[in-house]
Amino acid sequence: MNFRNQRIENSILRIFFELLYNQFAWGYDFISQLVSSGLWKSWILTTLPYLHGKRILEIGHGPGHLQIAISKQNSDVYGLDSSKNMGRLAKRKLVKSGYSMKLVQAYTQFIPFPDESFDQIVSTFPSDYMYHDFTLQEVFRVLRWDGELIILPVAWITEVKCYCRLTDWMFKATGQNPRADDTWLIPFEKNGFSAEILIIRLSTSEQAIIIAKKLPIKNK
Repeated sequence: MNFRNQRIENSILRIFFELLYNQFAWGYDFISQLVSSGLWKSWILTTLPYLHGKRILEIGHGPGHLQIAISKQNSDVYGLDSSKNMGRLAKRKLVKSGYSMKLVQAYTQFIPFPDESFDQIVSTFPSDYMYHDFTLQEVFRVLRWDGELIILPVAWITEVKCYCRLTDWMFKATGQNPRADDTWLIPFEKNGFSAEILIIRLSTSEQAIIIAKKLPIKNK
């Protein structure tokens, strides 16, 4: 396959995932579990041990699985997502599980909360918008001092079975499982955070988690 054909194939897959997150949100859970060999929810929940703040905002809450899991820890959790369809889906899941809905439809570049509103902010498998200066400046603004941004950017399959290899190929094709390196930390350090990458190992996969801590603003 030549480079041009590869780019076309990658673009088609990206369009597919964009449609899945918006117009076809009703099928998101099924497809996510399918293409991840059933690991999608497990990957998302690997962020839970790092979410200890009293007031937490999830950016890109999707169908609401992490919202429910954080709520079980008795945290005051909010969710933000630009997808109206995902908002509806998450609200139904929260109501069915007996938890209150604290979801807002908005873009991350304009987070509709006051300064220093949250102890922690979490985002799992976000798109490139999460690393833009506008987004990180908004995250910095609404985090309290010493607050943390927790991101699960990628996961990759380590199992050698054929269906797992197919999953790994799909994630590579959409740019969702490059190997972690320290260059990933540059956007965070540029915008007032100290950051580190953790590698979480499960039986058939690995995930990278970025922990970015808000630093005090130095007096000029």
